[in-house]
Amino acid sequence: MSGADKNPNRELPTPTLFQRIFGGASLGQLYHFCNRLSTGLRAGVDPLRLLDAESKAGPSRYKDAVQDTADKIRLGYSFSEAMQLQKGYFPQLLV
Repeated sequence: MSGADKNPNRELPTPTLFQRIFGGASLGQLYHFCNRLSTGLRAGVDPLRLLDAESKAGPSRYKDAVQDTADKIRLGYSFSEAMQLQKGYFPQLLV
């Protein structure tokens, strides 16, 4: 690790236009997330159960964001508030 990497005061990289519009998730992740969530909701499955199942597969950042969303809902946050608290992982339009 270089000396620059150890500097805690360095600025975070500016998000790209794509990241500002679509968040930290890939388009594929968003597509499958929305598809599975909508299918489950139409079938009458509890949203928290869907999120718990969704948090079992995929990249670690995806699993963490989905699980933390479920945890925040259990604490009393609305679904959209819980998604907004994921540090830009979910795009604003989806939230």
